[in-house]
Amino acid sequence: MAGRRRKPEGQFPGYADAVEIGTGTLATVFRASELDTGRLVALKLLNVRDVSRAALESFERESRALGALSGHPNIVTLFRSFSAADGRPVLVLELCRGSLADRIGHPMPVPEVLTLGIKLAGALETAHRADILHRDVKPHNILVTEFGEPALADFGVAMLQSATQTATGLFDFTTLHVAPELLEGGAASPATDVYELSSTLYQLLAGQSAFRAFAGESPASIILRILRDPVQPLTQAEVPVALSDLLLTGMAKLQSERPPTALEFAEALLEIEQQQGLPATPLPVRRPEPASAPTPAAAAPELGVDWSAARVVTGLNSHCEQGHLVRGGLQFCPLCGSADIRAGVTEAVEVGR
Repeated sequence: MAGRRRKPEGQFPGYADAVEIGTGTLATVFRASELDTGRLVALKLLNVRDVSRAALESFERESRALGALSGHPNIVTLFRSFSAADGRPVLVLELCRGSLADRIGHPMPVPEVLTLGIKLAGALETAHRADILHRDVKPHNILVTEFGEPALADFGVAMLQSATQTATGLFDFTTLHVAPELLEGGAASPATDVYELSSTLYQLLAGQSAFRAFAGESPASIILRILRDPVQPLTQAEVPVALSDLLLTGMAKLQSERPPTALEFAEALLEIEQQQGLPATPLPVRRPEPASAPTPAAAAPELGVDWSAARVVTGLNSHCEQGHLVRGGLQFCPLCGSADIRAGVTEAVEVGR
């Protein structure tokens, strides 16, 4: 369509050949070439014109925090952010090749869903330890990197959704996966993201969401079912009962009845994976480092990942001069700030503390 080929001439200084590749209620995404590096990136221009200054300042703080999370192999890399001429935020992100929304309608194999769930729970736990909640986990916000890794996206957009909810309406959220407490106007917690990840995994396994919409049905009817109706167990023969039970627990109406942290949810998935005789999926979880304390070189082997045992780390294919493992394409190490990023590491082993 012609609208998807729009070229915003001069709108993004420092970038060339910007072409619109997607648009939604809250953002328009452009593919562009970064002049300084020559790499292809995604530029996300937020379509929020009437948001308050306080909300924008909060978004900017969260964007800075996300810059430190971008080294995680299952979080979309945020290179930087800036403001457009009209003051709207622009995020410069790694260019991905699609999302898990492309898989909707076709049930995924259990081993693949377990692997996805463990990796994404590790990404959420890392964000939670940095005091960042996602609030909008769904297949559309789980992208696929050029290396085939699942990567959580749209942390900042989800935050702006919350900030502008009264102006734009509740239904800017993808209602099918929203946790009950958000629909009721309550406070979010890590258990909120656990609910939405559980709902997403349920849909990937079943080929349809737990509270799917029927033809002609109003959003209010869907919301009532989410708030009132129990989640039906997954009855496919290939889905382990333990996995069905875990997802139902993850989608409990009350936050107090769900796994309280993404880490506990991931560990339960790992146990199911082991019961199925499948290879263990790496669970990368990073503790945030104090901003004022530089990372000592001698401590490098302990930084980055929280491991219960030695594991192979995949997706971290570069390293800085201090030896920290990072994703390819980063200009600066998110752990120590080094600009000396060297390619060539395809896998490495971290040993637990």
